[in-house]
Amino acid sequence: MDEQLKTKIEAFKKNGLSVYTVTISGIQYIYRGINRREFKTLQGQMTKAAESIRLEHSKDEAKMNSELALLKEKSEEKLMLIGIISPELTELDIDVLPAGVIGRLADLITIGSGFTEVSDEPQQL
Repeated sequence: MDEQLKTKIEAFKKNGLSVYTVTISGIQYIYRGINRREFKTLQGQMTKAAESIRLEHSKDEAKMNSELALLKEKSEEKLMLIGIISPELTELDIDVLPAGVIGRLADLITIGSGFTEVSDEPQQL
């Protein structure tokens, strides 16, 4: 791992974000959790886009559902681009990644950001 990447990782850790690595299809990805501000910004963008889709396709439910499904994919792409540290990726790189990578990384970034499907049950003392 080169020094520039190490410095980048340490900066994220210093700001309280967890950093992880995973190998998918033989490629090592280094990613981080996102913070609350990043989450709220992304949620705001996606909510605005969803409202626009609902207004535009209010009379065609099938088209609306189709567009909302595509919006979910866009949301995963944006989340992945926020959280990925290495390799450095842009929106142009998304089309050449293996099909499942974006969804998998988005799920891992979500988990790394404190969103888990397992409930933290209180422990009796």
